[in-house]
Amino acid sequence: MKIIWAVFKKEGLDTLRDRRAIIAMIVIPMVIFPVIFGGLGFFAIKEVKKAQEKVLKIGLIQAPESPLVDSLTNQEGFELSDLPSGTDAKDQVDNNGLDAVIVFNESFADELNGTGAGELSLHYRSTGNGGISRNRIMNVIRDYQTSVRETRIKDLGYTLDFINPVKVDFQDTATQQEQIGEAIGGFIPYLFIILCFTGAMYPAIDLGAGEKERGTLETLLTSSAPLIQIILGKLALIVCSGLFAASLSMTSMGLAMMSMGSRIGDISSQIGPMLQPLNILLFFSLLFPLTIFFASFLMTLSFFAKSFKEAQSIISPMMALIFIPLIFGMMPWVKLTYVTAAVPILNISLASKAIFSGNVEWGPVAVVYVSLIALAGIGFVACTKLASKESILFRS
Repeated sequence: MKIIWAVFKKEGLDTLRDRRAIIAMIVIPMVIFPVIFGGLGFFAIKEVKKAQEKVLKIGLIQAPESPLVDSLTNQEGFELSDLPSGTDAKDQVDNNGLDAVIVFNESFADELNGTGAGELSLHYRSTGNGGISRNRIMNVIRDYQTSVRETRIKDLGYTLDFINPVKVDFQDTATQQEQIGEAIGGFIPYLFIILCFTGAMYPAIDLGAGEKERGTLETLLTSSAPLIQIILGKLALIVCSGLFAASLSMTSMGLAMMSMGSRIGDISSQIGPMLQPLNILLFFSLLFPLTIFFASFLMTLSFFAKSFKEAQSIISPMMALIFIPLIFGMMPWVKLTYVTAAVPILNISLASKAIFSGNVEWGPVAVVYVSLIALAGIGFVACTKLASKESILFRS
């Protein structure tokens, strides 16, 4: 145990001197969530508010005398202008600074005075904040549609129940925690597993291929320390690095959510129950055996590589193998079953979704633990077997 601890301390000090490892383990996890929840959230809210408060310049072509036109004219935040008949509505929106152009059909007013439907076309750009502008205009049009419909029905001597003979009261049995957990429960492991992998990747490359380049690996292997204990010391540091990156990510996410305060309103209070200590503990208990596998896998590739650069070129594409099951885990129709519980990485994503939504089935979750522990064991055995071969360690 003393030898393992000595190797762990020695490699830990070397890792702290590695700028790339510090960036992967500390800087990225501490920065990524404040940027996502803080920076992007702030600018998104700011842009939405700006679009909602913007005075919309709307052009009207062939505008009739109609209560709808009066409603648009009296609507706060709208600036209307009449355009000549035959004006190119698309050109007005694209090149003349108008937010929207409404072209009325010539028979618009006559159809509405009768029992028909008045036709108009709304020209706008959906890019940028154009979708919000469209919705603001459509809210006025829908209100007018409702008033016309109600008037026509009353004139016929009926009530609104005449056209709405069935009233449905939707009662969702899923709790808010289950709904949010289903929506973002698969996204949380996506972030943390990627950060855990990158947090372990640079120390693993440095402790294998990096030591080869520096010529210190041979010195370490010729010492009296058994090879298994040297590998255990290295793996322990890599596992700690990966979990440390994941822990910092969880901390920074919590701090970022708290800093958002009133800007995210009820969302923070709804997400709060998801991040209970028990849920976080269960998530990290799933992450721990996976990190052992990551460490063993990365250490093996690092020992195999001739140089730091070659190790990077071998390991970096492996990230794609992680993305695929994580993306499947975010699909709403992919559920945690006894079959999917045996698929590495996908099982963590699905189990995390169940944990954070508060809807855990312990049978499949137990299979997840067994699968991950077996995977960690296989990775460790493979690492020690390959690392004991000089043809692997010192291949030319």
